[in-house]
Amino acid sequence: MESYIQNLPKEYAAELQKKFEEYIISKETNTKEIVNLIFNCASKYPNTFSELEKICRFQDQNFRLAIENRVDEIRLDIVNSDVMEINDETWWVLKFIAYLNTEEFLAPERAACFIRGLFQSIACDNQFSPNQFENEYSIQCGIVFLDSLQKSEKNKEFSDYWLKRLRKLWRYFGEKTQEMIENLMERYNQIEIDVKMELKAFYEERIEQVKMEYEKNIEELNRKIEQMTNDLEIKKVNSKGE
Repeated sequence: MESYIQNLPKEYAAELQKKFEEYIISKETNTKEIVNLIFNCASKYPNTFSELEKICRFQDQNFRLAIENRVDEIRLDIVNSDVMEINDETWWVLKFIAYLNTEEFLAPERAACFIRGLFQSIACDNQFSPNQFENEYSIQCGIVFLDSLQKSEKNKEFSDYWLKRLRKLWRYFGEKTQEMIENLMERYNQIEIDVKMELKAFYEERIEQVKMEYEKNIEELNRKIEQMTNDLEIKKVNSKGE
């Protein structure tokens, strides 16, 4: 692990080395201090993700618990914000979280794309745009993210919260996609008769493509919402029975 620490920028390498040595020898250093240093480094130097990820494999239960707690703190701080603008440092911390959870979130880039887009856009309704979400791509990331939350007992309430947010996403996604279809139709209808037929064919194809993407995404989203709603109802019934 020492070699990975030495590859970090000097401002973090020396301090992390010192904190780890203190913890290993005497257990006097709080693991939270070490984890905060790691996440601060990730926010300022994204090129250090690989080294930081290897450092995070340090086999110590208290250290692993400190990482999990820090991740939960960051997630909850963000979703509990009424108005949020993600700055570059927060964005890289979120991407680092995704990097650490490759099995939970599937591909890190997909998870990071979803986290940034969903947190930024749903928190500020007027910033929503289908282009920003990249349609199917981000919806799938959202479903993966919610699945991962539901697997954790600690995140039951958090999952319920995000289920409500996903319904909100569904409504806005539907409205904005419909607007996009209407705009395309309007442009299509304005084409003069003497314009080349290939251009009209292009608009016809694009309109059909948008409709198909929309229907596919909403069908999947409805299925997932129904499944999660049923799961939550079953959990509530079981908890009452106990």
